[in-house]
Amino acid sequence: MCIRDSTILGAGGAGTAICAQAALDGARKINIFSRPSSRFHQRTEKLAKAICSTTQSTAELYDSADMTALKRCVSESDMLINATSVGMNPHPENCIVTDPEIFYPGLNVCDVIYDPQETRFLSMAKERGCITSNGMYMLLYQGAVAFRHFTGLDMPTELVKEKFFSK
Repeated sequence: MCIRDSTILGAGGAGTAICAQAALDGARKINIFSRPSSRFHQRTEKLAKAICSTTQSTAELYDSADMTALKRCVSESDMLINATSVGMNPHPENCIVTDPEIFYPGLNVCDVIYDPQETRFLSMAKERGCITSNGMYMLLYQGAVAFRHFTGLDMPTELVKEKFFSK
């Protein structure tokens, strides 16, 4: 699958890593939505400029409250990623997107949240015919790196997937 255009909600650690990797993977355009009041906003402005000046990708930063821009960007994107903690336990009733019309059939939608495994964000996307995935693999492979760091051994990721991912 070739992801050309992505829209990323959030500009913290996960959002930054996702934006950087999307640019390295050759994404044509990366739309980043962040709160101007976020402690990460200035860093994200620098990231967007660096992506534009050092890769073939373009990156644009938007105010996360700009629903008109969000709807336009998502309609032009192949992938929508929630890289915020909105909707994670203990507040699974919360959702970063309030209008389910933003989702369209075939859109790849990812939520980096792993608890709950199906957030309201993913549930809304699935109901609209999107292809969805959660943050379980991100959690697994972050754990594998930490496991190797602390033990010097490879974590049995296949065993973990077999036990916890076959639900």
